[in-house]
Amino acid sequence: MATKRVEKHNGTEENQEPTNMLGDRISNLPDAIIHLILSFLPTVDAVRTCLLSKRWRHMWTSLPVLYLCDNNNSQPKKFFKFVNECLKRYADVDVTRFKLSMAYHEGRSHGYRWFRFPLRWNLKELDIQICARSFALSRLPPDIFHLRTLTLLKLYGVMLASLNSPISLPSLKVLELWYDQIDDRMLTNLLLGAPSLEKLRLKLCSGLVDPQVVSLSLKFMEFKNDWFHHCKTITVEAPNLHSFVYDESNDNCLRKNCTLNLVSCGAIRNLLLSRAVLRDKWLEDLISQLPLLESLHLTACYGLKHIQIWNQQLKHITLSGDYGQLVDSKVVAAINTPNLISFTHHDGNAISMYGLSLCAPKLLNANIEINLGRWRIYDMVWYTDLISFLSELNCSKNVRISASNEKALIIPEELREIYSSPLPDLKHLKVKVKTGIPLFRKKLRNSLLWLSPSLDTLSIEYKYL
Repeated sequence: MATKRVEKHNGTEENQEPTNMLGDRISNLPDAIIHLILSFLPTVDAVRTCLLSKRWRHMWTSLPVLYLCDNNNSQPKKFFKFVNECLKRYADVDVTRFKLSMAYHEGRSHGYRWFRFPLRWNLKELDIQICARSFALSRLPPDIFHLRTLTLLKLYGVMLASLNSPISLPSLKVLELWYDQIDDRMLTNLLLGAPSLEKLRLKLCSGLVDPQVVSLSLKFMEFKNDWFHHCKTITVEAPNLHSFVYDESNDNCLRKNCTLNLVSCGAIRNLLLSRAVLRDKWLEDLISQLPLLESLHLTACYGLKHIQIWNQQLKHITLSGDYGQLVDSKVVAAINTPNLISFTHHDGNAISMYGLSLCAPKLLNANIEINLGRWRIYDMVWYTDLISFLSELNCSKNVRISASNEKALIIPEELREIYSSPLPDLKHLKVKVKTGIPLFRKKLRNSLLWLSPSLDTLSIEYKYL
């Protein structure tokens, strides 16, 4: 029988339980809780828990989750052996989630055989990540695309050459393809076989030229273009699509133009375009065709000169990115959004880039980031643009400004005598600056008080370099 012992520490008595009683507590956990704990671990770690107690010794073999991950990459034979042993033990277990993540290790025969195991289970989630060497993509058994219980499918580094035959994934809700090889016809075939699909991610996939995404059930789509195999046109016909994200893989893609066709996506509420080649008229027409649009995020989009945003439902706008070398002149932005509550502008030439005209009577928060580098010369033109820019934010209840250099916010005395304060009605201002010169603190504070003379609260945070 386990006994308790009483020890004194600093004049007090404490009851201490022997370690074997703590061990009993672990052993007495209900099976459901143990399974829940183990389901969050990679299988190799779940196996190690068999040392905790006798009850846990074979607990991992009855888990409905199998997560095989080769993080080391240095001992492929050892990993292959471990995977083979695990799959043998799971032969009679009804696995619902299966994840395999590994470097290829020239184990082509192993991989194809392992991929057949999910066909035995009533699988709900399948996640295969192959970090292939020399771009030697893996192939999947065609029967994978007939798993009727599958709700989530994530494939990384896979050759989808088997999709010419009919596909039946009636329960699939989430599809993510990363670095896979798939052409337009294969994608169409895959979408036709997934009538319940709600979330689609296509990232850096090769083989797509003019993909068409047609789906009545789709609610979220993210597309990241591949530099080496750049799409010419992307057409999306998804009347129930709520969120669309488009991202070029890097700035080199700006040399190539990809046409986005979203005219049949009138239910979009969230739109994010990053490093895309756009035209003013195209963007203006698109926004006017999205009556439910609530959030718009434009990041370093090339080709824009006169941005016009007119939308009744827009609540959040973010304009960001370093446009530095991408344009020849200032970009003018005219924004008329009666229900806008937040406006964010950050990165790059934030002030010199935008001749801003903002009509947003319900604006609550404006967030501005000025990140121009330590060697920027702040002249009268800079400060004049800053004053003009900030004057458009006077309708906001709160303004937050982050600057890489406190000099960017110290308005010269001669300009203060010429111009009126740009934020006369502002009540709350928060400023964060990176500075190494305490001498500028007083000058900065005085400048901020001139910018917004009616403040109730002023917060200044200094981050030393």
